[in-house]
Amino acid sequence: LPVTNEGNVLQFLAREVPPLGYCTFIPSKALAEGQEDGLFLDDKRHVMGNEHLEITLDPIKGTIVSLVDKRTGGSMVNQTSEYGFGQYVYERFSKKMTDQYAKDYIKGGWDWAYAELGRPGLDDTPYKVASGTRPRILYTKTDTAVQAQLLFSVSPDMPHAYSMTVTLNKEQPSVDLTWSILGKSPEPWPEGGWISFNFNVTDPVFRLGRLGAVVDPTQDYVKGTNQDYSFLSTGMAVVDRQGQGMGVCSPDAPAVSLDRPGLWTYSRDFEPQRANVFFNLYNNQWSTNFTEWIEGSWSARFRVWPIHHYSHERSIVTPSEESRVPLYAALVSGAAGALPSERTGLSLSRKGVLVTAFGPNPNGEGTVLRLWEQAGQSVACVIQLPEGVDARFIQPIDLRGRPVGRMMPVQDRRFSVKVQAFAPASFLLKNDDR
Repeated sequence: LPVTNEGNVLQFLAREVPPLGYCTFIPSKALAEGQEDGLFLDDKRHVMGNEHLEITLDPIKGTIVSLVDKRTGGSMVNQTSEYGFGQYVYERFSKKMTDQYAKDYIKGGWDWAYAELGRPGLDDTPYKVASGTRPRILYTKTDTAVQAQLLFSVSPDMPHAYSMTVTLNKEQPSVDLTWSILGKSPEPWPEGGWISFNFNVTDPVFRLGRLGAVVDPTQDYVKGTNQDYSFLSTGMAVVDRQGQGMGVCSPDAPAVSLDRPGLWTYSRDFEPQRANVFFNLYNNQWSTNFTEWIEGSWSARFRVWPIHHYSHERSIVTPSEESRVPLYAALVSGAAGALPSERTGLSLSRKGVLVTAFGPNPNGEGTVLRLWEQAGQSVACVIQLPEGVDARFIQPIDLRGRPVGRMMPVQDRRFSVKVQAFAPASFLLKNDDR
């Protein structure tokens, strides 16, 4: 396989790794002669791409101005938006805004609640929003990836030094972005930071992978609850009425606002109209039981991918989980051991079903297996146990370990169970039928 070693970091595309198992790879020094890598870079035009996507950067704004899906030929960036694609948006809020939020949100106990949920003592400094401009851009191309690192400096409008790294990996139909901030100063004034994505989707439909279900915020949110600031469990999609659009997730920043940034805003019945998504990097809005200021250095990762025919599993669950739960790798040397070079672990017949536990029963004998259906389908799922797990029976149990339903036999380390939409399912693997 093609492999690169930059800064003593080995990188290559690991294909066909067995489920919950392992595979051994031996790196080669270079591409075979005449082999195309599918990656290209034109740093003069600020264009880079792989087999699936082509990106054009704006060197002034430091954002992605075009993201072309080669399958359709269309760009998924709305170039008329006031926001940039992959742009760091920094907000400093005003007393007028924080007072209005308190008035909208607090319905009783104003005498004590305003001090907890508002921001008394602010002066009349107006609201301000800023983004970095004119970054220094460093382009690199290897056998496995093409990358742009945008370095933003402190300016009169932007008090933070930060970077945005944009990466296209070989053969992958997605773009990875990593935002990093260096030495942010603590700030008690109400503030917030976002990464914006302005998708080129007309009449957008939003689907959010939240804890417990994939939801439509215009239909599934209870009116009067927080319509402005949501949390994701997996990722989300923005598609048109034909099911085409883009998916996006972050393993580091789960909070999002749709259409426009939603801090210090309380809307009882807001419905997003524009295909804008904002991932919240930090804020100091909720001071009670939370930090009063944010400081230091940290990073947040994002992944964006095209969607051609929307489905919960294919468009949100699987690409998000591949980003949130990446493979582990270890570099070894020396003589080979007794283990085979490849081994398959536990495998399922369906995608969109998570394995949340597989190990010794903490409450007694046997092995516990827990599944969690994420794609909203009540279907049969065939489980293949790995070698060395020779259970003869499977007992459905609840989350407390109590039996529910009848015991079933296991044949050739294989059995089938019915999983319910968005529901967990737990099983106890046993060697006897007691």
